[in-house]
Amino acid sequence: MFERFTEQARQMVVLAMEESRALKHNEVGSEHLLLGMAALKDGVAPTVLAEAGLTLERVRQQVVRLLGEGQEEMRSGSIPFTPRAKQVFQFSLREAQRLGDTSIDSEHLLLALLRSKEALPDVTAQIIDELGVDIDTLRDEALRVRQERSVAERVRRARPAREQPLDEATLDPRAREIWDSAVARARNAGRTTVVFEDLLEALLSDGNLEMVLSSMGVDVALLRVRLRATGWSGSEAEEG
Repeated sequence: MFERFTEQARQMVVLAMEESRALKHNEVGSEHLLLGMAALKDGVAPTVLAEAGLTLERVRQQVVRLLGEGQEEMRSGSIPFTPRAKQVFQFSLREAQRLGDTSIDSEHLLLALLRSKEALPDVTAQIIDELGVDIDTLRDEALRVRQERSVAERVRRARPAREQPLDEATLDPRAREIWDSAVARARNAGRTTVVFEDLLEALLSDGNLEMVLSSMGVDVALLRVRLRATGWSGSEAEEG
């Protein structure tokens, strides 16, 4: 199954093992997987957890409070996974298949981890509950953020490569209108080239596309806010 894991998902497993080893625990459980997700630098899982207040420090404190720390240093080598952790890996494959993805990433592992209602109560469910976070809400947020990133990634892949400049003559009228809007946004921002954010903002301004995204559950308004929060000021320059 690990062959299906993305590099980020594999890194999460490594971080989970490191957290277990640091706490001198003799196996990797679902609580360590949660710690591994929170320790990631980027991805859907760490983003969702951080926004919900499930930071690495807070989760680690709860793990120590509930399970304590071991007394002996762990031996070198791999650490076994608990049956619950193995169940999370199995569920992550199902989550990926359900969403039509060929690889298992951090969001699939998080969604699998949050299937607590379909498994016996565990420490992870207790940690999330005691930190004041609703599991169903967390699952919904993970799906929403995943969808936003998926849309942004498809747009990013669709933009022309620098080695192959856009041939405007090949654009249909609607695509040309969106491209012209992106060009105008770049000029309003004082740039001579169109960047990814210009094109994404222009696409989000297309009424038909906005309707399609909304029907897929994407919060277009929030996506615009997040786009501007990256430091791009194209829309602000246009509004000013």
